[in-house]
Amino acid sequence: MDVSRIEAISPRQIDWRRLTANQIIKYQEQGVDVPSQYIQWAQNFVNSIYSDDVTTYEKAVSDTNTSQPLTTTTDATVEKSDDTTTVDDSTESTEESNKTEAQAKREALQQSGASLAEQAVSFTADSEAGRKSVNESANIITAAQEASVNEIQELENYMSELLAKAEQTQNEFKDEISKINNGKSDKSTFAQINKLQQELLQMGTQGQAQISSTESDLIGFDSSINAQSSTIASAIDFGSETVTIGTELLDFARQGGFFKLLRYLPTARTAINSGNNAISTSEETSALQSEALNTNNASKSTASGFKVQLEAKTGVAASPVSGGESGSRENSDTDNSTTEKSSNKSTTSNDNTDLSNNQNASLDEILKRKIRQGEYVDGANV
Repeated sequence: MDVSRIEAISPRQIDWRRLTANQIIKYQEQGVDVPSQYIQWAQNFVNSIYSDDVTTYEKAVSDTNTSQPLTTTTDATVEKSDDTTTVDDSTESTEESNKTEAQAKREALQQSGASLAEQAVSFTADSEAGRKSVNESANIITAAQEASVNEIQELENYMSELLAKAEQTQNEFKDEISKINNGKSDKSTFAQINKLQQELLQMGTQGQAQISSTESDLIGFDSSINAQSSTIASAIDFGSETVTIGTELLDFARQGGFFKLLRYLPTARTAINSGNNAISTSEETSALQSEALNTNNASKSTASGFKVQLEAKTGVAASPVSGGESGSRENSDTDNSTTEKSSNKSTTSNDNTDLSNNQNASLDEILKRKIRQGEYVDGANV
């Protein structure tokens, strides 16, 4: 179990019995809530003269049961009465639920009578399959990251040209409004205002639609990148268990003399190497995943910024989120706009007076009011 990558697997999936004292202590140092019996054993063990970095809790308990009591609690609550041992079902159920997929598979193999060598062969195949799947996930992540970069680059090029054109049109619009405020307007002034206003509306609408389309693609890239997490976690899970089995087989072979070592050494080493390769590949892909998500988040932030810029230039806001509070606010704004339009229609004869006599009117306010309310100014209303 690689403690340095604890974020890939939930702490609830950790089989504390398979960890060494140093690994258990390292988990605690990284903020993982370690069950009291395991941390107590770990602290006692590292301070003892028998301390090493290969003995697991499970092995220590097994060795102690054949010699002397271990100074820690057992995995389950045991009560003895009339030579009958009763195991706490709730504790056993908790341990079962905390097992990872790989640990559950190994237990099933053990219960079916599979030898340690057979387990090693089976898990070696799992680790190889997991590593292959993670490599495929890495390709998916890389493709999504590259697509995100290309997508936002295309949007930047499009928006650069559109915003420049919108700014020029906005300035022309303000100039025409200024003529009205200064009493220098004529029928051509209102025709030009109407034309410029429609151009701004068209640019704003098309631009916001393009931004929305890009944002949808970026959200899709996020989903694609995040979807690889389960594959990465599974490969680490099976890779770690494969290393454990390979190490146990290697110890068994060494203890059995020359012939057992000759027979089982290749299988053990293959399992250990396969498991470590699966873990290493998964860690690299996990780092790639984090980088890709950061890249895509930056792209989404850029797209969101363009919505604000475009609204400032054209007066056209991005489409609000439908439903809930946003939907209610949108309906309220629509009702208010409808009321104002009705009021404007009933007082069209005063519209020219308002524009021409209000010398202190803000051009930006006029721009936003006209465009957002959908009010078109033409010579017929003069």
